[in-house]
Amino acid sequence: MRILDLPSKGPDRNTWGSLGVPFGALVLVVWVSAVAAPLTPVQTLEVYYQAVDGGDCEQALRLRPGYTMTSCKIVKHATLEHVVVSRQDASHALLSIRVKFQKADNDEETFSGSVELERRDEDWIIKTDSFKASPAGPRDGTDSSGPAPSAPRVESFSGSTPTQAPRLLHGSEYLLQRCWRPDELRASAGEEEFGWDEDPSLVPRELPANPQDWSMPVRGTDRGTIRSVHPAAGGMPLALTFNLIERAGERSGYDGELVDVLRRLEVPATFFASGTWMLRHAERARQLLADPLFELGLLGWDHHNMALLGADEVELRLLRSEAAYREVWRGLKESPCTRGPKGKAGMSLISPVPSLFRFPYGRCAATTLDQVAAFGLRAVQWSLVLDDIARDSSLDSIFVRLQMTGTGGAIVVGHGDGRERYTATALAMAIPRLRKQGYELVSISQLLTRGEPVTAMTCYEQEPGDNLSYDEHFRN
Repeated sequence: MRILDLPSKGPDRNTWGSLGVPFGALVLVVWVSAVAAPLTPVQTLEVYYQAVDGGDCEQALRLRPGYTMTSCKIVKHATLEHVVVSRQDASHALLSIRVKFQKADNDEETFSGSVELERRDEDWIIKTDSFKASPAGPRDGTDSSGPAPSAPRVESFSGSTPTQAPRLLHGSEYLLQRCWRPDELRASAGEEEFGWDEDPSLVPRELPANPQDWSMPVRGTDRGTIRSVHPAAGGMPLALTFNLIERAGERSGYDGELVDVLRRLEVPATFFASGTWMLRHAERARQLLADPLFELGLLGWDHHNMALLGADEVELRLLRSEAAYREVWRGLKESPCTRGPKGKAGMSLISPVPSLFRFPYGRCAATTLDQVAAFGLRAVQWSLVLDDIARDSSLDSIFVRLQMTGTGGAIVVGHGDGRERYTATALAMAIPRLRKQGYELVSISQLLTRGEPVTAMTCYEQEPGDNLSYDEHFRN
């Protein structure tokens, strides 16, 4: 597991938050080092770059034999922005990473690529010569030899010129472990329950004057809804997405068991949340936002069919849902656990504005597509439905659907708000099999870097026109 299981007795986490950073950090390191299980490959890499960043070159050399003291000392700062396990077995692990460096001469460099770790006894060590840059990408910045690497080239697979680089990072492992104990992250009994409770207090505290106060508009052929990706040669990426729905008058839940499975198996995923869900489950939303495995997109405000709304109503719901996201982000930023240099560095890895949007019921109109794009949001649909909230869904049916992902590039949609059935169990069964078949499990942002997006200018479930029945439901 990525999360260290701390003993039940020890310093209280609220006490840590009130302590000075150096002393609090010392207590945590000494206490955990005495009881923690061996580090995972991801944790080993995090500790390595924390050592490089903190100037602890002896620790860095222990974790990466063959690395030199000279190479370590020329690095002023190192920030591990993104890490995902690509492959792992009992003795070897291949990790996809992105690292930002500042050298002693204040030059900034970025490495984007892969690194290999191998197990020695109970510990993982970094193979010093195994850093491989992505095509046209720079080398590992902690190696001082050769020319200084440049920032990775931004590809625009859709043929348009992007207004900004794609965001390939979603959170901070440091903040996730500093802000919550392992038991606070795990599933809680009864949390998944669904009910009815119209709470008029569920409105954001602040709305922006206009959408461009927060976001850059999406331009050109980036408009439309993304349904899947044509993978680059040899790739088999697969994106798991989960809707967190809360309609007007509902009290939706949180499927902690599903999230526990994703964390235990280290599976990236993208969650699309209604604004009302984010405000009702603000603490869980902050956990999802902080976790580097996950990214959080918008699912409208109260899961209304936006194809039937006028322009003013659509804008109000978009403003409210973006404000709910911003409120969740601000709550994390203002938490005592994000104080100090490392806390601020962790928050810098979490976007204060969302970049992804999913239309409720998969319904849209040409005007709503334009409005979503004006908010700087990429609209994301799906190519495979788990049907995990259907009355006749079963463990077998969900498991079978998870095997229907084709040759890669699919976007799978399920649910995580408590109304789904068997999803967590089916994922636990299917994910190891999918990985053995060669699939790379990725977030939506990662998927968009793996090939050419397949987009449509209309919204539907499996084929055009198959979700028009929702219009009649809302008209009645």
